[in-house]
Order: sequence, then structure tokens, then C-alpha cells
Amino acid sequence: MKKMIALALVALVSIPLARAAGVWCSFKQRPPGAVSLMRPHARAFHSANELYASCDPDPRASACTEYVAGVTDGLWALDSHLTEICLPDGVVLSQTVDVVVKWLKDNPAQRHYSASSDIEVALREAFPCEPTAAASK
Repeated sequence: MKKMIALALVALVSIPLARAAGVWCSFKQRPPGAVSLMRPHARAFHSANELYASCDPDPRASACTEYVAGVTDGLWALDSHLTEICLPDGVVLSQTVDVVVKWLKDNPAQRHYSASSDIEVALREAFPCEPTAAASK
């Protein structure tokens, strides 16, 4: 269990570094010239296929829950302007696991990417930051 958390946190180190270098992680709109952070499993510790397998049939299985917890904690530790994820007060681990598992189930074509990047996309889609008044001007 500790190894899964450590691997999840190590996988997250690349996200802020990549963003600083102009790499983007979204499936939808990317700034001009940005490249995708979504990477095949060969460049990460675990693919989303492996994560999904550890979550099926029981999303509350230790490996599934702890990996999602490690990645979520790592993303939560980053500034929301880097991740574009704003978890509302009251969100609990089981809820984030449900969001991730549903996203993985609904997006099987994306499961060959790294587990950490798919978790980030799932959480960003479920818990986007509200645009600020200054940003919308």
C-alpha cells in the first residue's frame, strides 16, 4: 500500500514540471504549441488499464483506493491554477474514487495512458475551478 502511494506521488512530479515547460494535459483545448501530457504506460509506473483492473470489481480495494488517494493528495498539494482542479469542501476519498472509476469506465480508449494523468483529467472534468471575474475579462 505504501509503495502504491509513493509511486503515485512520484508520477505526479512530472505534472507541474511539464506545465512549466508548456505541456498541456487536457483532451479538449490546448494552448497553441502545447503538447499533451497524456503519455503511454511505458513512460509511467502504472497505466490506467492497470488501475482500472485493480478497481474492478471492487473500487474500494486497497490498491485502487490508495493509488487514487496518492495522486489526489499530490494534485491537491499543487496550486489549483496548475491543475485546474478545485475540490469542493466535503469531498471524501470514496467520492474521488467513484469519479475516477466512472471516468475510466466511460473512457476505455484513454486507459493506455498513465494512471496519474487519467486521474488528473477525471478530477479536472468533475471538479473544475470556477472562472474568476478577472480571468473572464
